[in-house]
Amino acid sequence: MSKKALIFLSFVSAYFLSYFFRTANAVISKDLALDFQLDAAQLGLMTSIFFLTFAAAQLPFGAILDHFGARFSTPILMLSASLGCLLFAKAQSFWHLSLGRGLIGLGMAGILMGAYKAFEGWFENREFATTIGMMVGLGSMGGIISGGPLLWLSQHYGWRSVFAVGTVIVIIAALFIMLVAERKDRKQHRIQGIGLWQGFQRIFSEVSFWRIALLNCALVGSMLSYQSLWMAPYLGQALEFQDGTLGTLMSILGIGAVVGYFISGWLCDRFGMLSVITLSSFAFCLFQLVFALMPSQSPMLLMSLAIFGFGMLGVSAIQLLSLVRSYFPSELSGRAVTGVNLFGFLGIFSLQWFLGLFIRQFPSTTALNLYEAKAYRFSFLLTGLLCLAALAFFLPEWWRSRKA
Repeated sequence: MSKKALIFLSFVSAYFLSYFFRTANAVISKDLALDFQLDAAQLGLMTSIFFLTFAAAQLPFGAILDHFGARFSTPILMLSASLGCLLFAKAQSFWHLSLGRGLIGLGMAGILMGAYKAFEGWFENREFATTIGMMVGLGSMGGIISGGPLLWLSQHYGWRSVFAVGTVIVIIAALFIMLVAERKDRKQHRIQGIGLWQGFQRIFSEVSFWRIALLNCALVGSMLSYQSLWMAPYLGQALEFQDGTLGTLMSILGIGAVVGYFISGWLCDRFGMLSVITLSSFAFCLFQLVFALMPSQSPMLLMSLAIFGFGMLGVSAIQLLSLVRSYFPSELSGRAVTGVNLFGFLGIFSLQWFLGLFIRQFPSTTALNLYEAKAYRFSFLLTGLLCLAALAFFLPEWWRSRKA
């Protein structure tokens, strides 16, 4: 196998784990709530801490990437995820869960950004969006495994065993990257004439950066808030699907995401990045409004199609990272991409926790902290409108490209 293929596969395997762990809490949320007596706000906060630590690592890690590359930076950071898996598996309280979840998020924070940096020099610009789309598409299959398969594993072996095994698997994936991810363009290891924070100042002074970053914040925040936690309670409590069907639907959501990642890069390279991002973002907003209006006990086929479309369109925001990369020179690409990614994961943290606080304002129907259907419907309405507002702010970028 070629060096190029090995580098690609090393980051695919790591991103698979990142996606699995970020979305795992959705199907085990009922077990966590029962085992630790968590209400919606606590569940939302604990799950969202993954994304807070992930976001906090982005700016410093972007600077580290521009200096040292991804071969050692990414796997060293991944070791904290291994520790987090072990702590989560052994947790005895809400705070243990939160610390473990936070360490997992921190450890996974450098995988996608590391791939962007590691692929420079190995992949041509004309194939970059497609390559990233393929990598993320394959890696996002972790979201499929965190649906029905994880539900089965947790029922037969317990969620603690899953995270204990994850401790070892994360270490193996980190070693894989360290062994193979050699940079081809060694001359660019050091930043050429731009200081660490001067580079960030240059990036943050561009209006285009903010249009991209805020759209990423809304889209990624909405998509992963639901995929990693709130979609499963919505399906079970608002639409009244049973556990087995719920697990199947969560896997269908993961499959939709995989398809979206695969085709978004190809569509961007073929039809233009700005046009594809704009149209898919608008469609994603509409799908959220569909979920806000979806009646209880909806037909399985209808729900399967809707949740597949939601996943496929929701992940198109990944191409915003390729877009911002094209706006800045190579010596700033790590910081530009991590800057946009920062806002995406701040969006997940903020929305996931906020939605928990919002849902908790509605009456709980039982002692098990099950909430009224309208709590989840209003949640989709809020996030859908947020995404529409961010898209409106982004539209001048698309319009400028049409006039060029």
